[in-house]
Order: sequence, then C-alpha cells, then structure tokens
Amino acid sequence: MVFLIVSFLFTVLSAGDDSEFTIVENSDSQRDTFGRCDICKLLVKSARSSGSTDKDKVKAHLEENVCSKLGIVKKLCSDTATTLIANAWNRLLTDEDPQAVCRSIRLC
Repeated sequence: MVFLIVSFLFTVLSAGDDSEFTIVENSDSQRDTFGRCDICKLLVKSARSSGSTDKDKVKAHLEENVCSKLGIVKKLCSDTATTLIANAWNRLLTDEDPQAVCRSIRLC
C-alpha cells in the first residue's frame, strides 16, 4: 500500500519530468527499497530546485515542499532527507544524476 502511494505521489510531484520509471513488485523488501529510491530521487531534484546551499535551509525546504505532502510515508521521507543531506551533501550541489546520488548512499 505504501509503495503504491509513494509511486502515485512521485508521479504527481514530478509531473513534467521526462523521466520514465518502471514499477516492479516482488518482495516487501524490494518494494521498500524501491520506495526509498523514488523518494530519494525526488528529494535530490527538490533540493537542487531550492536554490540554497545551506544544509538547514535545504532540509527545511524538503520537509515543507516534499515530505509534508507524502502523508503516511512522511517519516520515511524525512529520514531519507536526513540521510541524503548527511551522506551526500557535496553530490547534491552537482548536476550528477539523482539516481547515481541515491545509489552512492545505498538508497537505490
């Protein structure tokens, strides 16, 4: 259920993005990992669009503009944002592919 909600919200929040995603459902752990990957990529894109290079401002932007809109997966989003900022901050400031950024911290 959470997987479907995340997939739907990711689609809605990334409207206009030319990215194409394939939804694969296998085990619960794969669905969770896939959900985290989608959330992570969405957070990378949103962090870059915030226009800030201050960690606290970017974290606040992500909480307000992404995580707060994800309902029952808000905590997962918030935890993912914290992990992303703590472990991939320098990569967030580049134009590196969002999936590569998330893969580097094992969220994809």
